[in-house]
Amino acid sequence: MYFKSRRYSEDMDLDVKTASVTSVQNNTIRALKAIQSTLKTYGIFDLVLPSLQNAKQTETTQRFKVHLVTKEGLDFFTKIEFSRRGFSGESRFERVDEDILRSYRLASVVAQHYDASSAFEQKIKALAGRSEVQARDVFDLFHLMTFIPQGFQSKLPINILKEAAVRLEDISFEQYRDSVVSFLVDEDQVLFGRHEMWEEMQQKVHDYLGKGKKSRRSL
Repeated sequence: MYFKSRRYSEDMDLDVKTASVTSVQNNTIRALKAIQSTLKTYGIFDLVLPSLQNAKQTETTQRFKVHLVTKEGLDFFTKIEFSRRGFSGESRFERVDEDILRSYRLASVVAQHYDASSAFEQKIKALAGRSEVQARDVFDLFHLMTFIPQGFQSKLPINILKEAAVRLEDISFEQYRDSVVSFLVDEDQVLFGRHEMWEEMQQKVHDYLGKGKKSRRSL
């Protein structure tokens, strides 16, 4: 929505600052109902609302599971999760990218989002800390490097940078191809589906993580 990523996420994660559990629940259901008919324009025949009886709703996490059913009968599962674990980084209040709005024939939308540097550090932590390493984290880090300020140095602890660099090397091209490239649009699959492109991504992200480790040690 803000950094022109070519990769779409399968679900949505939002951080909550003040809204109550009840408020989030009611507003989520209201928003989903409001777009049910609009989605038919994009081939979504039905939006199955989440079961509030089965939804996880605590003071820390609220998770709503949604099904999108196409006119061909395909059932796509997604979820919307709200977290109250605290904000991680700096945020901005800005307009959603105009090209995206135009492609969906939407009017101007303004929302709060994390800035590029915060999103970059969140992705480093994700790469270092997931129970199962994900190639999408490397793809996102490579992309976000275009948006972080020149000379930006992460303030993350050295052990996180080191772990991220180690785990980066555990991801094969085949894993990247199957979990990331396969879900890009056709023209992007041609560009990003090459083995050379994956090696370039790994190398640039690894170089940054290694540089961050050296600079932190010299302080």
